[in-house]
Amino acid sequence: MLKFRVPVRGGNASVILVLVSLLTVLSGCARWMSVVPVDSEKQPSGALYYLPRHQVELRFSLIARQIMPGPYAEFAESLLGITNVPREPEMRYDMRGVRLTTMVEADPKLAFEVRGQSASVPFLRLAEGGHILPVNMPVVHRPEMRCAVTMPPSMPFVDLSPQPFIDQQANIFYQVLQSDTAFVRVPVQRSVTVKMSKEEKARQAAELIFNLRKKRFELISGEVDLANSPGTLSVMLQEMARLEKLYLELFVGRVQTDTVEAKVYLFPQPGQDAIIPCRFSTTHGIVGPSELDATPVIFNVEPETRQDVTVPSKTLHTSFYYRPAMPVNYTITLDGEMLLNGRLSLYQYGPIITVPIRGAAVQ
Repeated sequence: MLKFRVPVRGGNASVILVLVSLLTVLSGCARWMSVVPVDSEKQPSGALYYLPRHQVELRFSLIARQIMPGPYAEFAESLLGITNVPREPEMRYDMRGVRLTTMVEADPKLAFEVRGQSASVPFLRLAEGGHILPVNMPVVHRPEMRCAVTMPPSMPFVDLSPQPFIDQQANIFYQVLQSDTAFVRVPVQRSVTVKMSKEEKARQAAELIFNLRKKRFELISGEVDLANSPGTLSVMLQEMARLEKLYLELFVGRVQTDTVEAKVYLFPQPGQDAIIPCRFSTTHGIVGPSELDATPVIFNVEPETRQDVTVPSKTLHTSFYYRPAMPVNYTITLDGEMLLNGRLSLYQYGPIITVPIRGAAVQ
């Protein structure tokens, strides 16, 4: 096994990279080999390896608010003086934050074929820094994931009024009967089932709200004598506040809140200083970059050094193609507001260089 030291930028010391293990079947017999860029139109005959690239994962954390209007919303202003209450169901999203992680995978544009007798031996190993990927490592493609919200079913609105919606009402009707000499109008009492209108029930609910407020004021001001029991007043006030909240929801509606996540994957490339991996909508959350009605999330990349990243076409005989990761500065902004910024190293921005392999004979 041959080892050599390659200076790694940003490290405390040079890192020993185990790049090649030449297995000799016949003692003293030299092995020849060549490294050829893969031609997509030809079937490779040797072992394949890829240069690495970094995949960037953005994980957005959102606050989802499901707004459900109350059944008496249309009477909120006339009966309680509350304006701008929601009349229709609505889903709203707020950006909470974003996290960034990276993952190394094979770059499908930089595949190389190793030809020769040693090509049948698994001679490539993943170095400590991930500078060269293993032979035949699969290329991973991750699709963009949209924001998906699964809200639990909401509890129905309950009117706690002590008066029923349907009641029996006694009415007086007059029936005309024939007597011996004339027709007589006789009163008859009948019970009729009456259903109260929505406005009437809303008026009852509003009256209960004001009654609760009046009772609470009387308790706080001391106008009502309470039993000499510790904690009685606080328990009564808490229960009255709970009931008032339930009655108010019949007018102002209810908001159900949940935290959701959305993941987006991207592959920054040299020359792309600004990328729009997704967009943000207050009504749909994280959506694709093609949704032009939403606000773009912009991923800005600024390499610390500009490198030549031309895809190589030359055949090598005593060395391998290889590239190190290079540092870049990034910022993630939404509508001019910075969500995240930092510094990381990406293989895509590193130069493609060659590493000599000692002991390999030229074909």
